[in-house]
Amino acid sequence: MRKPYDQESERLRQLQARPDTRLREKLIGLGETSMRKSYYPELKERMEDLERFRALLDQVSDAILLVNLETLRIADANGAAGDLLGRARDSLLGLRLDKLMPPETTQAMDDFLCSGQVESFVESTLPAAGGRMHDAPVEIVLRVVPFGSVPYMVAVARDVSERKLNEERLRDSLREKEVLLKEIHHRVKNNLQTISSLLSLQAQVLDDPAVAELFRESQNRIQSMALVHERLYQADDLSSVDFDSYLSSVISFLMQSYRRNSSSVRLIKDLEDLALPVTVAIPCGLMVNELLSNSLKYAFPDGRAGAIEVSFRRDGDRYVLRVADDGVGLPPDIDPLDTSSLGLKLVLTLVRQLKGNLDIQPAPGASFHIAFPCEQGKTSR
Repeated sequence: MRKPYDQESERLRQLQARPDTRLREKLIGLGETSMRKSYYPELKERMEDLERFRALLDQVSDAILLVNLETLRIADANGAAGDLLGRARDSLLGLRLDKLMPPETTQAMDDFLCSGQVESFVESTLPAAGGRMHDAPVEIVLRVVPFGSVPYMVAVARDVSERKLNEERLRDSLREKEVLLKEIHHRVKNNLQTISSLLSLQAQVLDDPAVAELFRESQNRIQSMALVHERLYQADDLSSVDFDSYLSSVISFLMQSYRRNSSSVRLIKDLEDLALPVTVAIPCGLMVNELLSNSLKYAFPDGRAGAIEVSFRRDGDRYVLRVADDGVGLPPDIDPLDTSSLGLKLVLTLVRQLKGNLDIQPAPGASFHIAFPCEQGKTSR
């Protein structure tokens, strides 16, 4: 039989040989109880986050590839990448990206990586593959991102086949409309010239010179409108008129029409290179037609010599048209703003149409200064 002190020594020896498990778990943090309480829940939460992120990536319609820049091999990809490249997603992992892309795209990627830039944009066309029976135009965004000590490149590719097809349809439709609009301008020009010719023929058989002059004035107005449609028919841009060229044509036509009156008249033109829409070009052309015709008819009687200035420029947020001569001036008893003259009435109506204002200086000579806001037209080229 053991003595009491022997039993106590045995129990102490056993405790030393088998330390408290709970104390050890608490000290090293790897015990089963500790892992359940701390590590496992955190790991499970992170795994669930990864699964959600993977599901999210697979729902994205753009192809996303993660490429290890040390090996140029694909480290990860979403489902859309497999669809675009005609392969199963898992089969892409470990493949070299440059073996899956056309040579020009590979060269663009190499240039991007050598440039030291962080992000770049590449357009490419992927050949038909897998279930895709046609070449696919794609837009690729490349971005370098570091993961730890290893650099990676994220490539996000979007199939733009549908957009390119719609753009081509729009271009075809626009071309058809441009052809149709050109034909409309051509026919309008021809119709106006026909009317002008009829007026000219009618004026030739009239015995009253005053009535014949009225016919000629109407013919000139119609011709100034016909010139706009002729310019639009010949132009590439149907939305605007090369105004300096158009106005030069109107002036040349009027100088020819009044050649008996203009033989001793010097013309000064100061026309800025501007493009104006039809809704502005026609009123301005008509105003020049009226004012220049008036100067040619009345400013230089009996073959008197003189000069006429026609200018059109942009001044800040306004367009400024000026027609001036150094002739005999306006009659002293005439009120330009309250007159029976059809020409001046037409000018006043067109000024109001353009939301502008008219300033008339009756002497010396006559000067008509018309200004209207640029919102009515387009900016200079």
